[in-house]
Amino acid sequence: MCEDGLSTPIPAATYKFLKWMGVDIYVARTSGTYFVMPKWSKGLHPGRTYLDIYKLFSAEELKHLDLEEVKRRTDEALLFDAYREQENNPEKYLGGNDLRGLEHVLYQCPHCQKEFIMEVRDGNTLHCTACGYEQQSDAYAFLHNMGAGPEIRYVSDWSRLIYERLKEKIISGELTALRCGTKIRMIDYERKKFVEVGQGMLELTREQFVIDAQIRGEKTVMTVPITGLPSLPFSPGKYLEVAYIARQQLSDAIMVLLNGDGNDNAAEIISADKEGVLSYNDLIKLLNRLDPHQLTTLIASPAMMINLLQLEEFKNPVTGINFQGTGKIGHPLGAEFIKAASTPDSVVIGLDKSCALEMVIANDVSVDYDKLIDRQLERAAVTSTVGFAKIFTDASKILAI
Repeated sequence: MCEDGLSTPIPAATYKFLKWMGVDIYVARTSGTYFVMPKWSKGLHPGRTYLDIYKLFSAEELKHLDLEEVKRRTDEALLFDAYREQENNPEKYLGGNDLRGLEHVLYQCPHCQKEFIMEVRDGNTLHCTACGYEQQSDAYAFLHNMGAGPEIRYVSDWSRLIYERLKEKIISGELTALRCGTKIRMIDYERKKFVEVGQGMLELTREQFVIDAQIRGEKTVMTVPITGLPSLPFSPGKYLEVAYIARQQLSDAIMVLLNGDGNDNAAEIISADKEGVLSYNDLIKLLNRLDPHQLTTLIASPAMMINLLQLEEFKNPVTGINFQGTGKIGHPLGAEFIKAASTPDSVVIGLDKSCALEMVIANDVSVDYDKLIDRQLERAAVTSTVGFAKIFTDASKILAI
């Protein structure tokens, strides 16, 4: 659920996954939980919550439904607006009119349209310090206008209004970047928690995040491309997480598996029985050609992973049970599945992870620092110097589809 009471979008692959499972699908859907523990609030607002459990699809039904109908019914069951549900079945929550923290979500005034001027007064009133616009919350968490300007009853509607205006600015070119001050926290592996290591500015453009900060006493400018980032873990007004170095290392490892490490040791290519079509027999062939090594890992792109999971041999009801219990996909081959966007869509990489590849670390994540004397500028780059080398060339194979 989003911080404004709207449900989060459902990933497109979910609908295909439901069909692939081939089992009865049940929905366990809660309501009221948003008002008990809003993401923007620091405290709990005790009150009544509901849990509805019902069958959404039968296994037999899923065999005959097309993806559009699966999508329609799934969206109907899971997508919602907490405030409109509250309107239909109103419940009071202890402290339900406490809006402290909501100013981080509803940061733009809908009357004068200025940003970052909203504040909470008396705990239950959102006030614009620029034009005086005010909305007050009742015990049911609905908003009421206290003066001039439009009344926006639902937090979700106010948030959507901000989103649409922001979208218009980006499309028109009026807004090219978002900037804010930030604190930098990194993992302290000895203490097993995040610790503050610096402060600076965070900028989001159409292409990348730019972090310009003092990290451990050194001037640091770090860029993180947003290509390949489908979503970001965040909490409004508190934090967001950006992980990039590990993803890049996986991409480098895949390139070495495919093309070799410079010692004429590219992986052997095994052709599928039928060009453009993946079959279970192709995977068996890959398994056998790895002998005397074991097939412990399969790496594929997101598109190829869908093709893998749609093979009839993988549609075992036990697979679904294992996935629900462990989060891991089990199948007849027993290998671990790794989904990596840097893998070409036309191949599946099979390997024995115990002896296919080694990572050579020159230095772990570090901050490189220098100074441009002519302009008296200081800069730094966050880097991790590593490389990959093959241990046994025949411990990895490429299945070309």
